[in-house]
Order: sequence, then C-alpha cells, then structure tokens
Amino acid sequence: MQDQNQSQSLSNLLNQLQNPEIQESLSSILKKLPEYEKGIESINNMVTFSKDLFNDQQIGQKYDELLTSYNLDFKTIHAIIGLLENLPKLNTILDQFIKIMDFANAILQDKQSIEYVSNNVSQYAEPLKEKTQTFKTFVSEVKEQMSSNDNSEPINLFTILKWLKEPAVQTILQYIQAGIHVLNHEKERNI
Repeated sequence: MQDQNQSQSLSNLLNQLQNPEIQESLSSILKKLPEYEKGIESINNMVTFSKDLFNDQQIGQKYDELLTSYNLDFKTIHAIIGLLENLPKLNTILDQFIKIMDFANAILQDKQSIEYVSNNVSQYAEPLKEKTQTFKTFVSEVKEQMSSNDNSEPINLFTILKWLKEPAVQTILQYIQAGIHVLNHEKERNI
C-alpha cells in the first residue's frame, strides 16, 4: 500500500513536471539559486550575530542600563512618533530659517548694507530722541517749579476756574471729552 502511494505521488510529480510553466519556473529558480544561497547565508550571519549579541552579557547589561536611564513611557514614545511625523514640516521651516540666516549674514558682511540700514534707523530714531528729550525737559522743569514754588497758596475753586481759561487745559479737557465720547460709543455698539 505504501509503495502504491509512493508511485502515485511520483506519477503526479512527473505529470506536473511535464507542464511548461512549471518547467520554466524551475529553470528560473535554478538560475537564481546562487543569489538565494547568498541571501540565506546573509540572513544566517545576521541571526548568528544577533544570537551572539543577545548572549553577550556585557553588551546586554549596557543596553539595559541605557534603556532604564531614559524615561520611555507611552507619552514619550507618542511624542517621538509625532515628532517623526512632523519632520518634513520642520525640515521646510528649518530650510527657510537657514535661508533667512544666510541673508542676514550676507547683509552683516556687506558694509554698504550696514551703512544704509544705519542711516535709515537714525532717520527714524532722531525724531524719537528729540521727543524723548523734550519730554524729559518738561518733566524736570515741572519738578523744579514744584520744588521752588515758595508760595504755598492753597488751590481753591476760583483758581481752578481761572485755569479752565488756559488753552493747554482746554486742549487736555477736549481730549478727555473725546475719549469719553468714544468709550460711550463703543459701549453702545457692544450692547
């Protein structure tokens, strides 16, 4: 019975080998057999290396120490994955930043550009300096007058009414009135 099963299997095998597609496939496999052998040998070398690496206790201990020194929990791994997903965007931003830095460096190396920027900044800064100086002078004069004012005459209602006629006080009061009007108008719009 066993002989009969073997002969039937052999007969089936011979029938299949008669098929031209199978013959072509076998021929192709036989031609590529040296490449397959090299690939299998390479895989075998990697497996052997991996086994030796895992069996080496010193290396295993170093990697174990290294892994335990880091706080690798789920949040950390999730953050690393998020960072890896955004690397193309970060790379684009970094490229643009590098271009800006190169441009700024080129400007800083060019004496004409520095002179041009310096002149433009000084044109805008000069009026601000003058206004700041004027304000400092005003404050110092007010302080000086307050400290040297010997007549400690009390301020009464008549003095305030007299001040209301002054143009500077009128201007300040007009600003206050306009500000109150704008605030009321804003309040009505928000209601």
